[in-house]
Amino acid sequence: MVKMLYWHLTPQEVGETQCPAEKLVHWEIRCGFSEESYFSVYWFKVGIPYDKEPVNGVAMYTVECSKEVAAALEEFLYSTVGGTIVKRGYRTFFSGAKVGLDNRSISDLAKKLVAKFKAGGEIWLEFDGLTDEEAQRLFPEKSLQISS
Repeated sequence: MVKMLYWHLTPQEVGETQCPAEKLVHWEIRCGFSEESYFSVYWFKVGIPYDKEPVNGVAMYTVECSKEVAAALEEFLYSTVGGTIVKRGYRTFFSGAKVGLDNRSISDLAKKLVAKFKAGGEIWLEFDGLTDEEAQRLFPEKSLQISS
């Protein structure tokens, strides 16, 4: 069993590839306007670190984005995934947000973000407990094995 990170995936690649959702431990959607200006929406199976207790749901942060973009992203995510908004530093959490963990749900959210914000988009997926066969079947050219 291996732990793998698949990165720089397009929403189309993820949407077309069946992934073992039960072995997914983390996903991240990054959308960029330039190398210096981007935002990220992410999820962790064990919850997103917040003080001593994790928040179950999704979170977002922006880097070198205007306040208008950050506010629009927060509003869009709230209308899409719901949850209770909790802010901490530069991150916004959507506690209790409802997100699908299958390849199509992640891909669809990424496509919506790309279209809404007219930004480039990529997806990172991290799995734990993959068989060697599963690891090779997913995205071998965009993979990085993680030591446990």
